[in-house]
Amino acid sequence: MKHWLTDHLALHLLELPKITDYNVEKTIDMWLYYLKNEGQSREDKIMDTILKNNPHIASAREKYIKFTQDDHMREAYESHIKWKRDHKTDLLYAEKKGLEIGRNEGRHEGRH
Repeated sequence: MKHWLTDHLALHLLELPKITDYNVEKTIDMWLYYLKNEGQSREDKIMDTILKNNPHIASAREKYIKFTQDDHMREAYESHIKWKRDHKTDLLYAEKKGLEIGRNEGRHEGRH
């Protein structure tokens, strides 16, 4: 799916679960396969081939492994995700409360 933002910029949205056919000779397919299958515990010959043939993906994997094995980094990430969820919940609550107050004030003014 492609969304044009300007004449010079477009976003391409790729739905990884829907992608099932890969041509591991193409760099984009290598990345898609990596993103979809990284972290799987099964043995994977395609992944081994991709990592052997693409140093950028191999580097990304090293960073992924380092990140997931570093307790401090993982805790910082989880803390950030929790903060984002809490912040979103707080905003939704404040919006709901604000609408409720606004309705009550409107009713009060309407009675007068």
